[in-house]
Amino acid sequence: MSFSGRKPKLRTWEQESGGWEYRTPNLRIMVHGYIGMPANAWFLTCYDLRIERMPLAATDAETAKAEGLASVMGWVRKLSAELSISAPADVKTCPTCNGSGRVVVKETR
Repeated sequence: MSFSGRKPKLRTWEQESGGWEYRTPNLRIMVHGYIGMPANAWFLTCYDLRIERMPLAATDAETAKAEGLASVMGWVRKLSAELSISAPADVKTCPTCNGSGRVVVKETR
């Protein structure tokens, strides 16, 4: 992922043309308007999570930023739950990873 050579700022909203951006080292979250829509219509885009122009209920920028961030946090929680392993016995340390933190999931059939 690249941020055009700029080092991402943590936990700050920056105003960009047409909306706002919130950056972390791993996510770029955008709350923005859309051409042809009313001025008080806000949308969420986070390409890292494959969210593009998701309509937000908010009608002002501050509420839209809060709603957008809450939506992304909800998606992250949902993905985290989907990826969690139900039983510790299902996971073993990769013997060739040299402590890299990678895990190998045993196949169950």
